[in-house]
Amino acid sequence: MNREDWRGFYRWLETARLEELREKLQKIEAILSVLKDRFVRADALKMRREIEAEILGRVDQPGD
Repeated sequence: MNREDWRGFYRWLETARLEELREKLQKIEAILSVLKDRFVRADALKMRREIEAEILGRVDQPGD
């Protein structure tokens, strides 16, 4: 993914509902086994890590 793609991803990450984050995480995990290109796979893994961190950050916040 290029820089602009990542910017769009991070904008989405900040505004997505928790349900959307979980859905996207499931979709990424479902396709990881078929991704063969190392760069595409690396991007998917990075997206997965970022989404997991966002979910954990939201769940761990007091008052939510």
